[in-house]
Amino acid sequence: MSLDLSGLPPGVPAPPFRLPSAGGQVHDLADYTQQGRKVALFFFRGTWCNGCLQMMAQLRQHAPLLAAEGWAILSIVSQRPATVAAYAQEAAIPFPILIDADRAVARLYRVYTLFRLDDVVPTVNNPQNSTFLIDGAGVIRFSYVNPRSNSGLSDSALLAALAAV
Repeated sequence: MSLDLSGLPPGVPAPPFRLPSAGGQVHDLADYTQQGRKVALFFFRGTWCNGCLQMMAQLRQHAPLLAAEGWAILSIVSQRPATVAAYAQEAAIPFPILIDADRAVARLYRVYTLFRLDDVVPTVNNPQNSTFLIDGAGVIRFSYVNPRSNSGLSDSALLAALAAV
């Protein structure tokens, strides 16, 4: 079993990435930070995860406020684009859900989980539910990696972290 849930710490530059959204549009972190925009970056296990769906609903609720305060919201999953696109449409998600098909970005941010029990459980390799708040200069100012896969930051903790960046 290999498990890296340390997450990148605050104060380090956010690793660059370029990923397609579930709808096919390519998003590059540099496009946001070069404009001086702050990025709220969220890794999710998938649309099959109840805790993840709760976190997405939480973000959907706060999206207008965050946009007014200059935040761009990006979320990352490792699922098939069609499944994610259907979920995003049905749940009226107003921000991009990016597809990290080979889990390369999850590895860069150190939230990659590889778990396998030989001949018992197939390989599971999804990102752990995680939050990274990146300032307009491209530096991580807050990071949180949930050690459990079924929840994330509370509403009050997320809003406090956003306000502190």
